Amino acid sequence: MAAEKEQRKDEQSEEKVVPFTNRNRNLLTAVVVGGLMLLEGVGIFVAVKYMGGGPDTLRAGDGIGEGSDADGKMSSAEVRVTDLMAFNSSGGRVFVYQLSVYAEINAEESSKIKDMIESRQNAIDDRFSKVIRSSDPKYLDEPGLETLRRHFKRELGQILGDESHIRAILFPEFKKSRAD
Repeated sequence: MAAEKEQRKDEQSEEKVVPFTNRNRNLLTAVVVGGLMLLEGVGIFVAVKYMGGGPDTLRAGDGIGEGSDADGKMSSAEVRVTDLMAFNSSGGRVFVYQLSVYAEINAEESSKIKDMIESRQNAIDDRFSKVIRSSDPKYLDEPGLETLRRHFKRELGQILGDESHIRAILFPEFKKSRAD
């Protein structure tokens, strides 16, 4: 009888062991992948939290604009070059361009450059008008007027004798209207 009981227990234990089916394998795979994703997320969080550092602090006076030096003094100045009205008929239609031209220059040289601009005002107006008259309309319609700025900077540099004095050309007013 004892042998029969042991035999029945062996049979019952064999019946209780359930072999893996496809459903069980899919469930096991999902649990393993989900666990790995959770561990990866926790690992990334910990790495960023402890190795990333905090935000940078900004003191008063930091982030001073491009025209200033570290002491807060202006290292550049804006000088009015001219107010100009010029025609362009390169595209088949005649347009009138009214613009104000300013130059950003080194502050140390501002008085010298202002005097040079005043003494050569007619030459500057002539060159700038020539640039507008001969420009392709697509360059005059650029959103940032990069090509026109580059041409004006080169022409003004030739008139002043050295283009390195000029940091940038500014157009605070630029109006285009049809003339016909």
